[in-house]
Amino acid sequence: PVPATMRVVLREDEAMKQACVAAVAGLALLGLAAAGHNPAEAAPEPFKIGWILPQVGPLAVMGGQYQDGGQVALQMINASGGFGGHPGQLIICDSQGQEAQAVICAKKLINQDGVNLLLGATGTPPTIAIEPTVAAAGVPMFALAGGDAAWVPVKKWVFKTFAGNDDQVPAELRFALAKGWKNAALI
Repeated sequence: PVPATMRVVLREDEAMKQACVAAVAGLALLGLAAAGHNPAEAAPEPFKIGWILPQVGPLAVMGGQYQDGGQVALQMINASGGFGGHPGQLIICDSQGQEAQAVICAKKLINQDGVNLLLGATGTPPTIAIEPTVAAAGVPMFALAGGDAAWVPVKKWVFKTFAGNDDQVPAELRFALAKGWKNAALI
């Protein structure tokens, strides 16, 4: 029989051998993986957000403000891990504040750029104009429109993003009446 003190040493030697074998095997696997590793293949696909914004015309100032805010938000989202590990990417298309151009943008963003989500189209008329394209493609869109015609009746692929005219005007009128104002203008 082997003395008890020797058994402990043998067990420790055996454990050390197993740990070394495991470490070498692990390093070998890492080396094999790194040898065949292409960083471009490992990068997750971006989550593409198509944004239909007017960059010319009467809504261009608002479109620019939206774009600036969107870029800041995207930086924050990407800094916290993106969309389920996928970095966000904004793809902007200029609607020129026109319905026909908004439809061209929607088709381009969906069919050529392969966006996962649309933001658009900054204004009620262009947003309504792109809804058939959005519905046909099955791409979700967050409607940037004040008129409830953009989301009423409920549409499968269109989502309301902010308080619309029907939400805001009654509150504004109540405020003006409470102040005793006799004349008011909404711009």
